[in-house]
Amino acid sequence: MNKWKQDWFTVVELIIAITIFFMLSMASFVPYNYYVNKAKLKTTVKEISQSIYEARNMAINWVISSTWNVSIGIYFDNSEEENNKIHFLSYPYSFTGVDISTSWSEIESIKTLVLQPGMQIDSIHWNENGLFFFQAISWSSEYFYWESGIRKDILTAWEDTIDISISYKWSTTRNLQKNITYYIKTNIIDY
Repeated sequence: MNKWKQDWFTVVELIIAITIFFMLSMASFVPYNYYVNKAKLKTTVKEISQSIYEARNMAINWVISSTWNVSIGIYFDNSEEENNKIHFLSYPYSFTGVDISTSWSEIESIKTLVLQPGMQIDSIHWNENGLFFFQAISWSSEYFYWESGIRKDILTAWEDTIDISISYKWSTTRNLQKNITYYIKTNIIDY
């Protein structure tokens, strides 16, 4: 009899130990996952900032062919399929209109940057999409956006910043959201 009671007591202890272990592991997993997502957000902010600087530097210095310099555009698309991608497009220096279509023979896709898993671009200056356009050699920059397929120039005389909102999977917590401000006149990015 004593042996049976002793075995039963050991099973109860085992169940209690497993329960405590499970509770501790769950308590440590949630903060770990949060900090991983926060680190992804910081990395994404740096990637977006570097993309804007890289596009400007490519327009100033980079020569794709030996005969002409190219203007560079980086396109942010907030559509459901593309909200985690940044497209780098090259335009000939003489190009006067701004278009995101790569169907024209003059416009080429240079590369596409895919953001960290789970990260997405929520809005570009309160719009769904936008194109940062850097003119080769002259260093001038412009920003365009589209509404219902119609191109509009968003910058007015009193606007000199562009805001980019990013988050982790449409997060509503401020800790997993970040805003990037691009100052057009000085080409400075603040986050």
